[in-house]
Parts: sequence; C-alpha cells; structure tokens
Amino acid sequence: MKPQQAFLSALLFVCTCVVSLGRAEEQPIPTTVGAIRTSDAIAIDGLLTEPAWQRAGFAQFTQREPVENGVPTEKTEVWLAYDDGALYVAARMHDSEPGSIVARLSRRDANWDSDMFFFFIDPYYDKRTGYYFALDAAGTYYDGTLYNDDWNEPSWDGVWEGKVTTDSEGWTAEMRIPFSQLRFQEQEHCIWGVNFRREIARKNERDFVVFTPKNGS
Repeated sequence: MKPQQAFLSALLFVCTCVVSLGRAEEQPIPTTVGAIRTSDAIAIDGLLTEPAWQRAGFAQFTQREPVENGVPTEKTEVWLAYDDGALYVAARMHDSEPGSIVARLSRRDANWDSDMFFFFIDPYYDKRTGYYFALDAAGTYYDGTLYNDDWNEPSWDGVWEGKVTTDSEGWTAEMRIPFSQLRFQEQEHCIWGVNFRREIARKNERDFVVFTPKNGS
C-alpha cells in the first residue's frame, strides 16, 4: 500500500478559514473549500453532531481504482475545522450496503483489507513532505510521514485522536490532530497542502480528491 500516493498538489489549508485546492491537470476541481474556526468543543466520538459538521460537506472525489477518472460508486463527504490547539477532520462515507462494510480490527499501522479513510497533509507546502492519518471502519489507527514526493514511513506514530461509527447510511470518522504534532512555519497566513482518500474494500475501490494517474509518478 502507498497511502500517500498523489497527496501533493491537492488542497491548500489557510489558517484564516479557507482551504484552497491546487489543480491537477486532468481533474477540474473547485478552487476553495471552507475550513471553519470553531469555539465549540468537538467530541471525538465518530458522531457528527457538532455545529462544525452541519454545513454541506466537500464531496468532489474521483475514482482512481479500478476505474481511473471514474465517478465514485459511493458518496464521500469531508469537513475541516480548527481551533487554537488542533485541526479537526470529519468524514461521512455513504454506503448503499452498510451491512457489507469491511471492518477488521488490527494493530496500529497493520495493512489489512478494510474500508478506510485517509487524510494527507503537507504543512510546509513543499509538495514533497508531509504526514498521513487514517482510520479503518473498525477504528484502527494508521499514520506516518511522507517524503521524496510519494514515499511513506509508517514508523512515525503521532499523538492524535480518532473515532469511527457505523450506521444505516454507512460509516463516519472524526480526527483531532494537535498542531504540536506537525512541523510548520509559523506565519500569519499558513498555506498547507492536503488531500483525502477513501477505500471501499469489497469493490477494490480507491477514491481521491486529487490522485496521481496510474501511469504517472
């Protein structure tokens, strides 16, 4: 597995509540998506009940596998929020057959065939380095560092929180990533690259916001 593949040149996180999207040559994607600054406490319980998650989620995903540039077979929505101490990520993985969601509990970073949600972030916005954070449908943690464009090192274990739930609409995930876990340059307006990926195990499907073409690098 290469969870970090094509996370670069995706979204730009701006600390003043705006996320701007980079543009992949083959993908017409929106230029901005809102990131809300919140003063409300967000409980990391996998239940998307907080005010920050009640707005329309960002859902512009594209299938990379098995059908490159195809329309995802299931809808995915994501949200971003932040406060003085952390970045928050929420996602709803809609599923027309929730009883078929593959959720296998395993050790942290173990590579098992499960439905998964990934969040990628490039705090330096150098398009070469960064971090990834992921949860599978059973709640197993995955994380690591990214380097040299598309390599990853899973031995890094950050201190962060994540939780998932399953319901009649599919499954959901919440993450709290403290800023203390990320290296970045402090400045008035911070631009960070981010991307999202969903895996649907039973369909061998991977959907991205921005991806590297199969014949690209």
